[in-house]
Amino acid sequence: MGTYELDHEEAVIENLDDRPVECRACVQESNRAMDFMTLQGASRVTFLTADGQTLKFHIPGESGAFLFKGDEGLLEYRDQTFLSFVKDSGEVVGAMYHIPAEETEA
Repeated sequence: MGTYELDHEEAVIENLDDRPVECRACVQESNRAMDFMTLQGASRVTFLTADGQTLKFHIPGESGAFLFKGDEGLLEYRDQTFLSFVKDSGEVVGAMYHIPAEETEA
């Protein structure tokens, strides 16, 4: 299946046939920066999954601001798209859209 655009120009979900992946994960690193595409804050967040995999996401908007190094919980993602993170405390952090971190690094 192809790529589908949502209301935001940057909001893209690829491969809608793929089911989201859920896994236990811990936030290894979380950095805030200016997203020059949206002129809003954004975060680059690195997760370490329970099976030792490292996943990096660029999360536009404010959602990533609520992720801190050491946070543990249930990560949900599809391909390279961050969907949500439910902290062990019960706090839910979600994002509507995503830009892969590899495309935003200079």
